[in-house]
Formats: sequence, C-alpha cells, structure tokens
Amino acid sequence: MIDFTSSPINKFKAYGGANGNKINITYEGESYMLKFPPKASKNKAMSYANSCISEHIACRIFESLGFNAQATILGTYTTEKRKTQVVVACKDFETSNMRLMEFAQLKNTCVDSLQGGYGTEYSSVSTAIEEQALISPIQLKTFFWDMFIADALLGNFDRHNGNWGILVDEKNKKAEIAPIYDCGSCLYPQVLVEDMKHILNDLSESDKRIFVYPNSMIKTNDMKINYFDYISSNENADCTAALLRISKKIDMRKIDEIIDQTPFILPIQKEFYKTMISRRKARIIDFSLEKINAEV
Repeated sequence: MIDFTSSPINKFKAYGGANGNKINITYEGESYMLKFPPKASKNKAMSYANSCISEHIACRIFESLGFNAQATILGTYTTEKRKTQVVVACKDFETSNMRLMEFAQLKNTCVDSLQGGYGTEYSSVSTAIEEQALISPIQLKTFFWDMFIADALLGNFDRHNGNWGILVDEKNKKAEIAPIYDCGSCLYPQVLVEDMKHILNDLSESDKRIFVYPNSMIKTNDMKINYFDYISSNENADCTAALLRISKKIDMRKIDEIIDQTPFILPIQKEFYKTMISRRKARIIDFSLEKINAEV
C-alpha cells in the first residue's frame, strides 16, 4: 500500500482535462501525474467515481493485449483537509526530447477537415489519419482500430481525440505512437459497489451495460457508435481486421490475475470486473467472430 502524501510536488507542471484533479509528483526519482477520483457526475448516489481503479486495471489489461501502455501505480493520498483517497500515479512518458501531441492537435493540422480537432465523426478522423504526415497512415489506422476493439472489451465510453496521440521529437524530426493512457472511463467507474451484485445476478441489467451502453465516442452520421452493432456488422474491413488481431491476444486468465492482484478493491468488485469483461468478450468479441466465420 503506497502512500503518496509525502511525495515532492512539482508546482511548475499542471494538467488539463475534466476527469478529476491532477498534480505532478516525484516518486522514486520518476515523474508521475497523480490523479484523484472525480465527482460521479452521472450517478448522484455516488460521491466519487472509481476511475482511478479503472485507470490502473485498464492500462494493465491493454498491456496484456500487447499494447504499449502507461505505467500506473495505485496508492493513497491524504489532503490538507485530512481526506484520504485512493489515487493512481501515471508515469510521465514525455521526456526532454519527446512531447505528447494529442490526436486532436494533429487533426487540427489537417486544414481541409470538415471538423475541428475534437470532432469525433469517423469520416473526419479517418481523413486526418490519412492526411497527417508524422506516422505511417497504415500504422496509425491499425493502431486506432486495435485500440477501438480493446476499448469495446473494456467498455470505454470516453476515448476521444484528446486522450490518445503521438510522441514527437521536434528537434530530431521523429515521431511514434504514444502509450495508451487516460483509461479511467473503462469498466463502469460510476457503478456503486452496492449495485454490482444486482447487476451480475440480473442478466437484463448486465445486458444493458453490454448491448445498450456504454457507446464509443466515435460517431457515424452524428451518432455515437454502439460497440456491439458496429463490430458485429462486419461493415468496416479495418475494424474487422482489428477484431481478428486483438481477439487472439485476449487471455482471460491474465486479465483475471491482473484484477485479483489489484489492491484496495473488494471481492465483489473483483467479481464484477472479471464477470463483465468475460461477458463483453463472449457477447461482443466472440459473437462477432462467430458471425464473421459463418459468413465466410
């Protein structure tokens, strides 16, 4: 159990974003963004969302799927008002040479785009992927759809253009895809612990959280993409190719082990996360694969 309270704070580095308060600390000689749990905006019965827990588990699951993911550590922090909270320390992957360029910033450089950088209509996202000149468009599109399938498995409702991107070295004219980061919107962060057993035991409640919501932030025809409908339709060849790639890398034993080793969470939370991921795999990923094979 790591207590970050006494870690040195760098007051000269700050972060944007709306998902909770953040400070920069030094832990064991390394720079980390320390994220605090945000207010639960969609569930008024809940004081704070479990997004710090979601952030840590989801990053480790992304890693198990073969992605380069941000290093995270769960711990506690006690504020000056004596409030102790579970927090997540996210290791800074920027260096003296490499800085993060969010995809939204990169998208803004595509001057013929019909949407601004934060516009998530897939047609404009796809155009920006093809027009940008920092990363091979084929490589970036492959990454985008692989990330989409992994987000579908984990129920991410907030993968927008501001929380994925590219590391750029302006001096040496180099660029690479940034590690996966900002995964606090995965794994139902605003479900009360008291409601988890009910959701697991009531298949209609479970199914709503698989087939109805959460949806992707990516849109088609100004409507958020429904993960199940879109992936199982087999209408997008790039999405289907990613499904085939990522499905082979899903190891539920590894995922269960990641969850079982997560500190601070109760047995019912572990059961909830493991069961819901397993159900999303079966009913979105496996179903879509079976449907594709049946159509061949």
